[in-house]
Amino acid sequence: MNGTHNVTYQNSTPLAVAYSFVVLLGLPLNALSLWILVCRHGLRAANTIIMANLAVSDLLLILSLPLRIVLHIKPSETLMKIPCQLMTYFFRANILSSSFFITFISVDRMLALVYPLRSRVVRSPRTSGIACGAVWLLAMTYSISHVFRLKSFYTCIPTITWNKLGDFNTTIENELSPPFFALTLSVCLPLLFIVNVISTARVVWSLNNRQMDLAGYSVKRVMLIFLVNVLIFALFLPFIVMLLWNLNQLNLELLEVTLCLSTFNCCLDPLVYYFALDGFWERKKNLDGAHHIRTSITDLRKQT
Repeated sequence: MNGTHNVTYQNSTPLAVAYSFVVLLGLPLNALSLWILVCRHGLRAANTIIMANLAVSDLLLILSLPLRIVLHIKPSETLMKIPCQLMTYFFRANILSSSFFITFISVDRMLALVYPLRSRVVRSPRTSGIACGAVWLLAMTYSISHVFRLKSFYTCIPTITWNKLGDFNTTIENELSPPFFALTLSVCLPLLFIVNVISTARVVWSLNNRQMDLAGYSVKRVMLIFLVNVLIFALFLPFIVMLLWNLNQLNLELLEVTLCLSTFNCCLDPLVYYFALDGFWERKKNLDGAHHIRTSITDLRKQT
């Protein structure tokens, strides 16, 4: 930076408390969910693979929050220099990957309930693994291309004040306003949300037409899952709006608040596992028998 500047750090206890809540609630819930998905369900089904990837995405973000809490309570230039890019990376990768994984879960549920026979090939563990791998590759490469543009540590914790001299303000604004990232999210997330709406509508229509629960699902249960999905996407929306707004106007404090709000999706995602996975607490061996019976009944009905 060519200009001179004098930075005065501000602690932000309310934001530290909010992040602490996410860690205290989200860490045990997602860790327990991942353990259940891996150890009790064995990652042998398409939906459990997707859910496990979503839990990993949330855990990576949550594990980066304790340092952010420390920096909000006691800002330190030394601590901010190295971890800043990593924390920013996890934030952006989580928003992108979580949105895809939640949509995959909705689509998988639609295929399982509406097209149970025709979707067998598509709903394989191998297909889910490839799809999740593609999402990770997209999220990691896409986020890293923007995060490592940051030339200073000031954008890591936006809630600071400074006396602006020279071109310091211009540098900060350029670092906080990645147009391509903001515009892509503003297009990508609404499209994914529309897919969620369509998938839910097809499932509800199928349940109403058949006048019965399919694989333990009911209209009420499907709508509860959809409500959780709506809340998760709603948590991402303010951050996207602030990114777009910062293209023209710098508001660091409000940007940090919306960033904090977006992390609360880590506390809601375990509800998706609980409602979306039939027999979430049961062991896989018990589920296999129930699934086999349901599949056999479905095949007989199709034949008759």
